Amino acid sequence: MSLSIHLVLVQSIELFRHVKPNQERLESMKTVEIEVDPKDPSTFPKGSIDYKMVDATTEADIDRHIAEDLEEERQEMARFIRQLRGRMNLSRREFARRLRISPNTVRHWEEGKRFPSGTACSLLRVLDKEPDTVLRVLA
Repeated sequence: MSLSIHLVLVQSIELFRHVKPNQERLESMKTVEIEVDPKDPSTFPKGSIDYKMVDATTEADIDRHIAEDLEEERQEMARFIRQLRGRMNLSRREFARRLRISPNTVRHWEEGKRFPSGTACSLLRVLDKEPDTVLRVLA
C-alpha cells in the first residue's frame, strides 16, 4: 500500500494565521509530490538539517529573527487594515467611530506600531467578509 502526500514547503513561518499570505509569499511556496509506504519508514523523505548552522545559532540570532518575523506580520496587518478601511471608503475617524474604538488605535494599527488584540483581529476578519452586517450590528 502506498500513500501519496502533497507537501507545501513554506519559506517563512506564518505566526499569525489571521493574516492572509500575500501574493509574493504564495509564489515563494512550491508543491512537491512524494510517495511513501506508511508501513515502511525507509520510504519517508530524509530531512536536511545543517547542524553546523544550528550549532552556530545564538539566542541573539533567534531573538532577532523573531523580532523580524513579528515586524513583518505587524506590517502585513497594517496593510490589511488600511485596505479594509479603503474598500469601505471610510476615513480613519469614521472607521474608528463605527467600530467604537479610538482613532489613535486605528492609526497605530495602520502605521504598524501596534497589533490588534485577538478579539479585534476576529472583528476585523468578520468586517472584511461581512462589512454591512458588522456595521449594522454595531450601529
